[in-house]
Amino acid sequence: MADEERDQDDLEQQKQEEEKEREEVKATMEKLEEDPPKDLKDWPADKAKYETFGGGGTEGGSYEDGVERKLGPSGLRHHEDGQVSIDGEMVDNPDDYKGEPIPGGPTDGDAVKDGPEARKQEYQERKAKNIKEAAEKRSGEGEQNSANADDGEKRED
Repeated sequence: MADEERDQDDLEQQKQEEEKEREEVKATMEKLEEDPPKDLKDWPADKAKYETFGGGGTEGGSYEDGVERKLGPSGLRHHEDGQVSIDGEMVDNPDDYKGEPIPGGPTDGDAVKDGPEARKQEYQERKAKNIKEAAEKRSGEGEQNSANADDGEKRED
């Protein structure tokens, strides 16, 4: 019986610790909602990194009514040609709505070129080189065969 009571106490204590941790994460996210970090390295590294703004749902239910509006207008769209529009209207200066490249990402010009994209590009370059060399070799063999055939014809004369 004492073991069951001890297990029950341990379970109750664990629940209290988990609830306290959830409250701490919630407080961290509420603080971040007021002033979101600009740099990814400034975001939390604990369990708060798995939480989203607004918790389980925002009060009004829409992007414009919640804390998400601090992240920018909901009608903002980036187009393939580099233009930016807000609610269908093209903006005068699209660069005002573009963030800094993600460090190490595909648009980061300063990134070290050793990630999967770099390996893929190297593979494609090697493949293209091999195809070109094989085509040159085949065309060289064709010219040599043609020359040999010409020599044979001359001998018959």
